[in-house]
Amino acid sequence: MPQDTEISNILWLSVEDAMNKITFEQEKKVLIDIINKKRLGKILSDEEIKYVIDNYLNGNIKDYQVSSLLMAIYLNGMTDEEALNCPFRKSEVNGK
Repeated sequence: MPQDTEISNILWLSVEDAMNKITFEQEKKVLIDIINKKRLGKILSDEEIKYVIDNYLNGNIKDYQVSSLLMAIYLNGMTDEEALNCPFRKSEVNGK
């Protein structure tokens, strides 16, 4: 499992850079690492939350993948900071 800094380095890429540099397999691996991180009870960073929400709302992440993350969140809970990051991401994607 990659370190948090490796995930952050990938997440900081612009959309254009991500389209050019991240292969489908790398993108899938990032999501799996985020799910596993939460499954292990670790705190998700703002960048990780943004990555999941943005990609889900844009259709790049499947329902079953988000279901896995939601199950991990349900079983392990979220910190206040994690929970507060979620609504802001949704409003940014919707342009509100």
